[in-house]
Amino acid sequence: MPQCCAMNCFSQQVTGKLFHCLPRDPVRRAIWIRRIERKDWTPSNNSRLCENHFTPDQYEQNRIDGRRKLKPNAVPSIFRHRNRKSPVDRDLVHISRTCS
Repeated sequence: MPQCCAMNCFSQQVTGKLFHCLPRDPVRRAIWIRRIERKDWTPSNNSRLCENHFTPDQYEQNRIDGRRKLKPNAVPSIFRHRNRKSPVDRDLVHISRTCS
């Protein structure tokens, strides 16, 4: 069952959302991969990105068949990347283990 390849996105195909394959064109594919921002990640042929990452204007309007289809030049732009601190920069919490 396909699920979204974006970090912190837990959409799965069973939720009724649209899922899009990454473009085959190497230039557009590289743009999508950069936008997805997953460190040390190489997408597989099964990698998908859900509709949550595209604004409405990225879809073709007024299609006769009523289907939602991405425009040929669509680029994902909506992500919830968390700015995680490196382990060195995190605040340490010290817990006292003494009994009173």
